[in-house]
Amino acid sequence: MSSHRNRKPEAALVQDRKKFELKEWAVFIPTFTTALSLAWQVGALLPAGGFAFFSISDHLVSSARALPMALSTSSGVAVLYAVVLSGRPPQELIRFATWATRCGLVLTVLVFAAISLSRYLQTELPFETTALIAVGSIMGAGLLIKRSADGNLMLFVVFCLLTMLSTSVATDLTRMRLTQIDKREIPLASITGKSGVSKGYILMSGERGILVYTPGGAVAFVRSDEVTMIDYPLPKRFH
Repeated sequence: MSSHRNRKPEAALVQDRKKFELKEWAVFIPTFTTALSLAWQVGALLPAGGFAFFSISDHLVSSARALPMALSTSSGVAVLYAVVLSGRPPQELIRFATWATRCGLVLTVLVFAAISLSRYLQTELPFETTALIAVGSIMGAGLLIKRSADGNLMLFVVFCLLTMLSTSVATDLTRMRLTQIDKREIPLASITGKSGVSKGYILMSGERGILVYTPGGAVAFVRSDEVTMIDYPLPKRFH
């Protein structure tokens, strides 16, 4: 009789623990998605600047373009954590951290070799910043988790590192796009205003105006009340 009475609190405790874990994921996934989207928006605008020309609401609306990528990433992290890492003993986490540290060390050597070769050949290496942050993140995460084998700590580290990578990838993509604009490889938009027609690449738009990049490295902010029409051609892959 006493054993039967003890089973109910244990079952209730397990059920409450599952509910609590579900509540954690319900908070984690939207928070992680929002952080990745905002980090992407910051990275996309970082090479050209112009943050002060837009309000917080403009940045929030502009970050919505990264929501599909951010939601897929946060959901993937949650699934991988629940399937692969959840409930693992500390010994397995330490072995995983050791493996990640060794892989990060090898990748670091390869990345620095590639950067040195690109400097020697006087060529630009795409996604250089992202590669450096990625290999540094892998090594740092491995060393940190190796000292404290905790699944929650690993999840927090992944949260921070992927947010940093979101910013660096967006920054490198913008830099690559600006280089293509300077080489006339990307069609420019025709912006019709009160003073005439000008051509440029629209980096961001908001309630106050639009931020335009023109070949040669010039960035201009055009007020909304001065623009009457924007005409831009679709990329060739949509034709």
